[in-house]
Amino acid sequence: MKAKSKKIYFTNDFSASNVNKLQGDGWVLRNARLAAADTSIEVADEYGGDVPSHYKNASGALATVNLAVGTTPELQAVIDDAKAECEKVVEENTQLKQKVAILEQAGGNQSELLSENSRLKDAAVLADKALKDAEAQVVGIKAEFEAFKNDIPAMQTRIAELEAGKAEENPATETAANDFENWSNDQLKEYLASKNIGYKPSATKAELLKLIPKE
Repeated sequence: MKAKSKKIYFTNDFSASNVNKLQGDGWVLRNARLAAADTSIEVADEYGGDVPSHYKNASGALATVNLAVGTTPELQAVIDDAKAECEKVVEENTQLKQKVAILEQAGGNQSELLSENSRLKDAAVLADKALKDAEAQVVGIKAEFEAFKNDIPAMQTRIAELEAGKAEENPATETAANDFENWSNDQLKEYLASKNIGYKPSATKAELLKLIPKE
């Protein structure tokens, strides 16, 4: 029956996870720092980890030192740290891109807000101008009215104009009775109708004049 080989692994990491892993692979663990300070050599079929220099310089009678079999726990720790750092950088880069996108969007929204604010300011200026124009017109009208009230001849002239206009609108009612002879048939008929006096459509001027009541 072939004897079981002895494998010695030199390490300074005696954490539970590291110890379980190495022992699971068949290694016998030794403290690398203490072994380096000791000049004696423990014979084994295979060596791994932080092998002391005097083991490496020993005669060829010793078993070959395994310096590069698989990934050592120390190297794996370095790899894990590097991987974690890389993932951290990637995450920070992603967050930075998101912040840039938010800032760009905020910049676009700010531009829209500024444009809308400018439009509202212009509208406010126009509204203010229209209000001032209206106020000026009111002031002008009030001034004209006050001046008109204090100008008696102007008021009399205006009253005469209004009365003249009313007379033009109702000529039949403003004409004296002694003018009926000079009226046309249509004017006579209009006058009779305004007085609710009936007449024949075919009546002559003389017949229409007879229908006019004597005042």
